[in-house]
Amino acid sequence: MNITILNYTGNESNWGCQATSNNILQLLKKSNDEELLFSFIEIEYQGSKIRRLFNRTRIKTINLILAYTVFLTNFSKMFHPLEAENIKKIKECDLLILNGEGSLHGCNVELIKFVQYLSYAKKIGKKTAIINHSLQFDNKKAKKYLENLYTYSDINYFREELSLNNSHQINVKNSFLVPDAAFLNYEIDTSYLMIEGIPLKYIASSGSVVLKEDNRKYFDLLYKLGKYFNLPIVFIASCEVDKSFKELVIKEYEFTYYDETQLSVAQVQKAIKESEFFYSGRFHLNIFSATVGKIFIPFISNTVKMQGFLNLIGYPIKEIGVKNIEIEKEYENIISFIENNKALKNILLNNSKKQVKVLYKKYQELLK
Repeated sequence: MNITILNYTGNESNWGCQATSNNILQLLKKSNDEELLFSFIEIEYQGSKIRRLFNRTRIKTINLILAYTVFLTNFSKMFHPLEAENIKKIKECDLLILNGEGSLHGCNVELIKFVQYLSYAKKIGKKTAIINHSLQFDNKKAKKYLENLYTYSDINYFREELSLNNSHQINVKNSFLVPDAAFLNYEIDTSYLMIEGIPLKYIASSGSVVLKEDNRKYFDLLYKLGKYFNLPIVFIASCEVDKSFKELVIKEYEFTYYDETQLSVAQVQKAIKESEFFYSGRFHLNIFSATVGKIFIPFISNTVKMQGFLNLIGYPIKEIGVKNIEIEKEYENIISFIENNKALKNILLNNSKKQVKVLYKKYQELLK
């Protein structure tokens, strides 16, 4: 079977992107006895203004004249050197899988690429699927785009129930609740790994995609917790937003700092596992924490995914906002939560094991 993965993120610097795409590959390989051949289409998220304008124009055109998708796709080869290569991959595949991770909401201008490629694949007789994603309607225009997108997908895997419920609003067919592929990190062995310069005991932390320069209370609260537990803070910068706070966390708060140039996915997993607890607004890193049985303090993200994830695993606290944090209130709540939930480790591990079983079952079904 020849499989093309659209929106392959295994080469991104973000640990969550790396983990999900690589885990998807492992799930597919382990779910089928026959040889699988893979090709990948990576999406260019930071195109030029001209490229972005063309993308917006193309999605409007596709929404108006869906009957001409094949023509528009072939025509678009003239505007970007990768188009011909991507179209060739789709023509040669048996199954086109869209890894919707982090992408299916109105803030992403590259949403149009998914509509284009999925509709093209379906019109030339390919089996299609959208997996590993959350669904959020940011505005009416995005909702219309998404309605078009799902008409060209044969099977749809939503990673939490809030998104699954959103899919019902636009009558998505063949929709299923299937956890994020990052749960497969449960199977990672980190015992042999070393992390240079990390303290013996510490609180692990990361940022959030919605953190702004004026959200200093996020770090003030973390610093205060470090003082209470008499532990140093290790800050794991997951992406460019987190890395923008490097100077602040090192010079003003004296945190130990790591980013993707120093740590692999497995080392991040180990750093979280060996911490006292994890403090984070990062969706995938909080999944990493759950898979090693580590208590985490969740903060809000940019879509429904964090709330959906907490609901999925039955986590006993809600995510905290990053704006106007009431430091004393959250400080007391977090201390009480950590000191009264020591038994969470086994609950999280058992739940992660359960999620992995669901993943294998549903990916086997995907390849039938």
